[in-house]
Amino acid sequence: MKVYYDLTRCEWYQTEVSDIQLYLGHSRIPVPYRSQSSSPSLSWNVMVHENRLGPVIAIVAAPYKQNSFSGNGAFFKKIMNQFNGIVIVMTDLSLRGNTIKSFVYWFDAQAWVHVEAPWPDVMYNRIPRLKQIELPDKYPIPVFNRTFFKKYEVYKRLYAFPRLRDYLPETRLLNDMTAKDILSFMQQHKRVYIKANDGSQGKGTLVVKLLESGHVQMRTVKGENKVLVMEDFKNVVLPLLKKQQEWVVQQAIEPDRIDDLRYDLRILAHLTDDASHSITGIGIRAAPIDAVVTHVPNGGQLLNFEKVKTRINTRELDNIIATCGEALSYQYGLIGEFSVDMTLSNTNNICIFEANARPMKFDERDIEKKRLKNLQRVCYQLAEFPPPNEAN
Repeated sequence: MKVYYDLTRCEWYQTEVSDIQLYLGHSRIPVPYRSQSSSPSLSWNVMVHENRLGPVIAIVAAPYKQNSFSGNGAFFKKIMNQFNGIVIVMTDLSLRGNTIKSFVYWFDAQAWVHVEAPWPDVMYNRIPRLKQIELPDKYPIPVFNRTFFKKYEVYKRLYAFPRLRDYLPETRLLNDMTAKDILSFMQQHKRVYIKANDGSQGKGTLVVKLLESGHVQMRTVKGENKVLVMEDFKNVVLPLLKKQQEWVVQQAIEPDRIDDLRYDLRILAHLTDDASHSITGIGIRAAPIDAVVTHVPNGGQLLNFEKVKTRINTRELDNIIATCGEALSYQYGLIGEFSVDMTLSNTNNICIFEANARPMKFDERDIEKKRLKNLQRVCYQLAEFPPPNEAN
């Protein structure tokens, strides 16, 4: 069935005769019948489930200036183009009245336009910052991925699950450590990562190695390589702790190699029908052995998973991801999707670096295709609509 939005009169309508009154969204806006569509109108293919049309799926984005939003517009458009149902972008969480001012992409005009949309049936949080979405209890709308993941919170939550402890490199909150603590940590592990607790894509990451001479070698994502005496190293690190931003220090792992390259696993996972989590796709990122990170924007390269598949116990990976999903859900509530950065050590042990609530775009087309398919399934599931091929 098609649902229309009259851009002139700001009204929703449909053009198929129905014996029952049909409603749209969580706020159950009546959708009246019109004998024909009017111009200009937007249209969507929707499901009919009992007396509900939809689902109405909201991507929650951060407001930008007066009449816009910030976020990955290209990704949002891809969701709008490929999902069945009405996908909107919303920035106002006040939910006053029965409608909310939202954004949709008008593909014919190649422009973002405003619509007065009903409250959504489900909300997908894509705000790229730490703020957590909070809704009053009187609005029981499912919201998944309510908040950003901080690295140290994730480490503590995963470590609380005994099944995951052997996969976790030791990680500490640098801001809670003294200079003596930092030196002791480095003496224990010899090589460590220093990362922003709320950082992403490897930005600002340092690799620090304690040399036999007692000097400290420090490398940055940008390729800077310095050898410092310990006192000078302290002068670099200690000022970080005086800033408001939090930092973590993490044990570095001697990685497995292939073709003289180190490699990491980027694992994408989604909520399943039985409320657990399973793997959607695995991307492999490789870089020279002395590289700080393997991210493609920082010089990393893609490898086909088949090239390393025989080295990895995929059943073990499945169990790890399911347990990570359980642990993260316990800490952060409803998790519809997440990604995990892992590596394989030179002793063939899987190591978890971090988990992400805002997975980056995967360059592998097959993974992105599965991602959209699974996101749609998650949204339908949480909105209490049957999958598209099962709808009435």
